[in-house]
Amino acid sequence: MDKLFYNKKGITLIELIVAVAILSSIIAVACSFYFFGTNSFRSGTKQVNVQSYARLAANAITGELRFATSAQTISSLTNYTFDTTKNYIFVDSHNNIIRKVNNVNSDLVTAPANTTCELSFTLKGSNLVNTNVKYTSSGNSFIADPEFQILNLGDSTIQNTQGIAICYTSDGSTPAPIVSPTALPTNTPTSIPTSTPTSTPTSIPTSTPTSTPTNTPVPTATNTPLPTNTPQPTAIFTDGFESNNFTVGGWTSTTNVDTSTTQKRGSYSARFKASGSTNSLTKSKSTAGFSSIQVQYYRYTTSFTTSYHFISEWSLDGITWYTLEDLSGTTGNNAWIQKTFTLVGAGNNANFQLRFKITGANNNYYAYLDDVKIIGQ
Repeated sequence: MDKLFYNKKGITLIELIVAVAILSSIIAVACSFYFFGTNSFRSGTKQVNVQSYARLAANAITGELRFATSAQTISSLTNYTFDTTKNYIFVDSHNNIIRKVNNVNSDLVTAPANTTCELSFTLKGSNLVNTNVKYTSSGNSFIADPEFQILNLGDSTIQNTQGIAICYTSDGSTPAPIVSPTALPTNTPTSIPTSTPTSTPTSIPTSTPTSTPTNTPVPTATNTPLPTNTPQPTAIFTDGFESNNFTVGGWTSTTNVDTSTTQKRGSYSARFKASGSTNSLTKSKSTAGFSSIQVQYYRYTTSFTTSYHFISEWSLDGITWYTLEDLSGTTGNNAWIQKTFTLVGAGNNANFQLRFKITGANNNYYAYLDDVKIIGQ
């Protein structure tokens, strides 16, 4: 009986130290995984937030300016005298995007806390406007730069100018919504608004610009359920050419079309060489189940003149093609520009095709293509 109660062995000090060391190592690894996951989630959430605000701002500005009757940029607002008969869009000292009408300011887009906003406008030929909106928060930034055509200028034309603000007149037929989010959300928003179409095709109606609806979803501090009758945009095809070939993306290419390290994102893009003949890249993708189709891509040209053309177009049968964009001259030289189009009649078709091509003499001039998306809704 004495042996049973008084002869028990305990653990040694060395065993205790080893056990504590092992337990500490496990806790340290678990904590590092936890903090890494938490930081990654927060960073991803902030990136989604700045993307949402940039796109919301681009949509609102596009809807406000598309039907303007005149437009001119302002390079600086220092000591600038506002004309009470005209309208203005600019960023104030609180990073809010302001719409000034009849000498009265209103927030077109209200900046969330700890977020900076940069805004610029470029007026181009053919009554084109490029809007560059950049939101930055906690080291995360996103730029939305839609390009669209002002439709109500009539016989007037706009000069090639650039500025941080824009002065315009409007007949008031299409008022833009005022977007006023109150704070950066802590959860991932339930939807990311996409940019509105930024160009009007030159042939039969193939790309219909849409103004920002007044019920544009705004990120909030809680995840609000989306209406069941509002289908959300879905990327039914996307390719940034990161495979360094066209086989993975299911493209059909001709000669003088290859990949390049001159890219907008990632490591590669598609490169089109002017060789005296038409060189093209074609993608076939069914749009069945989607009533509305959008096409989005980035393009970049080098040394283009009016003798060279980079063309994007689409078809429902591979025979009849509808032009989205016919880029010629120096407009797209040495700059990545994002283009977005809504394709009327392209939904619910098993034979939908998207094609990009280059034409021009054999002078080793190039066009580049990156981040192609076909979006269904």
